[in-house]
Amino acid sequence: MLAWEPPGRLVCEWLVGDTATELEVRFTAGGDGETVVEIEHRGWEQFGEAAGDRRDQNARGWSGVIPLFVTACSRGAAGSRHDGGLTRR
Repeated sequence: MLAWEPPGRLVCEWLVGDTATELEVRFTAGGDGETVVEIEHRGWEQFGEAAGDRRDQNARGWSGVIPLFVTACSRGAAGSRHDGGLTRR
């Protein structure tokens, strides 16, 4: 854990293969009592010329995982709305 600032932010080391990158997750209040979660994954420059390809491969993985998080967080939340939208940075 590189930074832990509840309830709004955490930063941790995230391994891509055996290369350490940084993952930052921010939580902010949204409308209607919802929480907006922003995920920023950085450190791709370490991969040199392969950085773009590595980032794109990893983004495809996040695209599969994020909807699972949305589903898990919405269980039991009566009337909750989730569009499953994903913005990558």
